[in-house]
Amino acid sequence: MMRSFGGLWLASILLMGFALPATAAYVFFHQVRGDWAVVCWREIATEKKHCRLSAPPAALSLEKRGNELIVHEYAADTFQIAVQLYQPVDEQHGVFLRIDKNIAHEASVQNGLARWAGDSALRILAEMRAGGKLVFRIHTVPDALPQDTFVSLEGFDDALSTYRREIRRHGLLTGGS
Repeated sequence: MMRSFGGLWLASILLMGFALPATAAYVFFHQVRGDWAVVCWREIATEKKHCRLSAPPAALSLEKRGNELIVHEYAADTFQIAVQLYQPVDEQHGVFLRIDKNIAHEASVQNGLARWAGDSALRILAEMRAGGKLVFRIHTVPDALPQDTFVSLEGFDDALSTYRREIRRHGLLTGGS
């Protein structure tokens, strides 16, 4: 289901206060496709623009804020896949990401972030575009118990296309296919 900025103006403004870095900002684009959200905002103080493609959609409460999977195109056709961790995790265990029945991808945790870039990110992105369900696993503290977050990939292709269009339309990235 597609949601437009106009129908969710208040929710988008609230979302900015909780789901994005702690700076005053104005949301100028917000669209949800399945479990995937594309949000673009401008920092009020600096006028700098940002866009983000993430899942699952952020909660409107800091206490219930869940870990997020973020897809970032930082140069034309060059991607990073990251899991932003908002809860304490055992950093001695990696974060595991698996799409359908494919082999799991592992990344170490540094400063609350697990990342895949380069060829690893491209492989994951290809699996996501062809897949149906994604799961990422963290290990909680203090017991290092596994905790899984499931994300549907339904709507992902549309959300990725929207994200890529918006970052180019707003001058955040040029080029690429």
